[in-house]
Amino acid sequence: MDGLLILAAGLLLGVVLSQAYVSLRIHQLRKRGVYPPLGKASDADVMRLLKSGYKVEAIRCHREIHQTSLKAAKQAVEGLAV
Repeated sequence: MDGLLILAAGLLLGVVLSQAYVSLRIHQLRKRGVYPPLGKASDADVMRLLKSGYKVEAIRCHREIHQTSLKAAKQAVEGLAV
């Protein structure tokens, strides 16, 4: 039982750290003008991010615009692949 609790805590910590990293990265990209400001993104931004090699960020941007699931956004962005 203790091992299961430790595993669950480790997984939760991993998810939290991963989210914090992504949020920090998006913040840094916004400051550099690479990622659009919150609420100002367009499909053109998704294409620009994808063409610039920011696939993960393009997927996140697509999710922000269209309020879709991760799976749907990933499929949509991969369908745009250049």
